[in-house]
Amino acid sequence: MVTGCRDDRGCAGADHSRPLDADEIHRRTGSPVSYTGVIEADAGSVHPGKLAVGLHNLAIARGVIIHENSPVLEIHPGTICRLRTPADEVTAPTLVLAANAWLAGIPELRQYLYIVQSQVIATEENPQRLDDLGWRDGAAICDSQRQVLYYQRTPRGRVIFGHGSGLTAFRENFGAEFNRSTKRGRDNIAELHRVYPKLADLTITHDWAGPIDCSADHVPVFDHLVKHPNIFFGMGFNGTGIAQTPIAGRILASLALGSRDRWSESGLVGIGKRLKLPSEPFRYLGGRLVRAAIRRRNAIEIRNERPDPITRVLSDMTPGR
Repeated sequence: MVTGCRDDRGCAGADHSRPLDADEIHRRTGSPVSYTGVIEADAGSVHPGKLAVGLHNLAIARGVIIHENSPVLEIHPGTICRLRTPADEVTAPTLVLAANAWLAGIPELRQYLYIVQSQVIATEENPQRLDDLGWRDGAAICDSQRQVLYYQRTPRGRVIFGHGSGLTAFRENFGAEFNRSTKRGRDNIAELHRVYPKLADLTITHDWAGPIDCSADHVPVFDHLVKHPNIFFGMGFNGTGIAQTPIAGRILASLALGSRDRWSESGLVGIGKRLKLPSEPFRYLGGRLVRAAIRRRNAIEIRNERPDPITRVLSDMTPGR
C-alpha cells in the first residue's frame, strides 16, 4: 500500500511489511475491490512540488546557480561543453543529463528507452465523504496490475488517482497528448469509479498526464555517452522514482567528479550491459499489441477470471518481464 523508505539504509528485514486481507483493506481505504495486500509501515510519501521547492531553496543556499526558464536548444560537446539557450550560452567542463523522457531525443540512448504515458486526475475536496468510508490517512496505495493504479487522499480530502495508460510514442517522439490527454482522464475516471463506486458523484477538478522513460528491465541506468566521457546521464526512472533519486544523485555526483567509490562502481552503472529494444516500426507496433493484451488481461483478472493463453503470452512480452 505504501511505497518508499525513510532513508538509504533500505527496507530489508523480517518486520519490513505485513499482509492485509480484503476486510482490513476495505476498512482502512474504503475500497471494496481488493482481494489481498501488503502494508509497508516503515515507509512514507512526499509532496513532489514541495520537494522540488525545498531542493531549489537548499541548492541556492549552498551557492548553486540555477538557470530557470532557460530551455537548452543545442548542446555542443567538447572538452568544454557549450549549451545554447534562447538568451545566452552556458559552458561547463562536465555535463550531466537528467531529463526524464526527453533523453530519448539522443539516438545513442533511444535504443534503450521506451516512453509511456501516465495519467492523473484529482477530485474536489470532500474530507467528510472519505472519512465516512474509513479512508482517514494519507497512505500511498498502488495495485499489482500490469497497468498500475496509484492513489491517495490529501489532508484536505481530495483524491489523487493515477493510472499507467500504456500509451507509447512512435520513435519516442511524444507531443502534447503526453502532457494533456484529449480523453481528459476518461480511463482514470472509470477506474476511480470501479475502485470507489461510492465516490462516483465527486467532481473531477484536475486531469493531467506525463511521459515516463522506461528501460527494458525497469531499472535505472547511469553512464557517459560513448564518444563524450565528460557527458553523463541517468535514465530509466519509473515507479518509485523519488525513492530512487538519493542513490541516483550519489552515483551521478561520483561519475561527474571522477571518483572511484561504491557509487561510481555500482551495478547500475554501464549501459552496454543493458537490453536494447527493437527498432521501429517493430517497437511501436509490438508495443500497441502488447498494450491491448495487457488491458484485456487486466479486465479479465479484475473479474477474478483466468485469461486465455494468447492474452497471457502477449501480456507477458512487456519488456523486463
